[in-house]
Amino acid sequence: MTKGLYLNTLWQKYKNNSPDFWSVIFRGYPRFVFDGRVRTMEGQVPVFTFHSVEPDRFESQLKYLKQNGYRTLTADELLAVLRRDTLVPERAVVLTFDDGWGSLWSVAFPLLKQYGYKAAAFVIPGLVEEEPPKSNGPETDRRRLCTWAELRVMQESGVIDIQSHSLSHARVFTSSKVVDFLSSRPGAVSSKFKLAVYQESGQDRWDRLGQPGMPLYESRSLLAGPLRYFDDETLRRTCIQHVAGHGGPDFFSRRGSHRELFKIVRDYRNNRGEQGRFQTADERDKAMVRELEGSKRLIEEKLPGHRVRHLCYPWWNGCDRALELSKEIGYDTNFWGKLPRRAINRPGDDPFHIVRLRDYYLFRLPGEGRKSLLSILTNRSLH
Repeated sequence: MTKGLYLNTLWQKYKNNSPDFWSVIFRGYPRFVFDGRVRTMEGQVPVFTFHSVEPDRFESQLKYLKQNGYRTLTADELLAVLRRDTLVPERAVVLTFDDGWGSLWSVAFPLLKQYGYKAAAFVIPGLVEEEPPKSNGPETDRRRLCTWAELRVMQESGVIDIQSHSLSHARVFTSSKVVDFLSSRPGAVSSKFKLAVYQESGQDRWDRLGQPGMPLYESRSLLAGPLRYFDDETLRRTCIQHVAGHGGPDFFSRRGSHRELFKIVRDYRNNRGEQGRFQTADERDKAMVRELEGSKRLIEEKLPGHRVRHLCYPWWNGCDRALELSKEIGYDTNFWGKLPRRAINRPGDDPFHIVRLRDYYLFRLPGEGRKSLLSILTNRSLH
């Protein structure tokens, strides 16, 4: 990994985790997280978010919920509580899974059935395959997404409700500032998440296969609403061809390779000027509609008879325009991460601003065997 990519990765991790960090520092989370004297949920409904899960840890979380009398609500039941259509049960929680990793099928699904709990899974239908890869197993499950065949079984079981995490979990370039260069072809799904959508011959490459040497610009989630920067395809090809002609896969092992590519970018722009462009607000809105409407339509097509009502933003990063579009398209809720001035979900709260907690705070719920906040944060810092 180059120094530039390493620093950019650290910066992205900070941006993704900073809401959690500052909420801990300034006590922006619900009272039960900080106050060990809390014994009841006081009509509040915490929503916990998971990604990929490990068997031992996930079972210990479900066991904690079961031993302390907690019940799970579906996303539809949470919506009814927020609308005051039904009373909130005491000790109610909501479990949500983002992305739909293979462990949702191999670990979470059987354990949820075993403990009699339910969950919502926000999946990325544009990246879902029909059948699993030939070599299957625990390691493979950590690197792949659930298939349509698996999603159908989980939806039909009533245990896991399949909902929308946008069509392709897309990032877009947001400025002409080059921050790094792709040093290897991203084969895994997880690496595609980190690469912004780009164009070839004027057509979007939603698969984001990438090629070593392509310039990487500042980027954000498409549904955060930035005006996308369309990079100069000729400049991109120039950088890719230079890498291919000077060592290919071994190019980035050479000292000074990063500086070499930055010089190519500077010389190119000095000779030709800035050839990229920014999209219009109308183009941005059409792209957001594609992500929102396309996801809902594809899930409902692949899971006949199922209705998609709930949206979770990729990287928990949306905007007011995306929220309004989601309403027009037919979503009844929007799920986020941490939001300003809202620590938890209560009856009467806006269903388009549902807040969620990281899964490790589940052990701060009132109950026997409750873990200290210090132990939770210490254990988190070690992983």
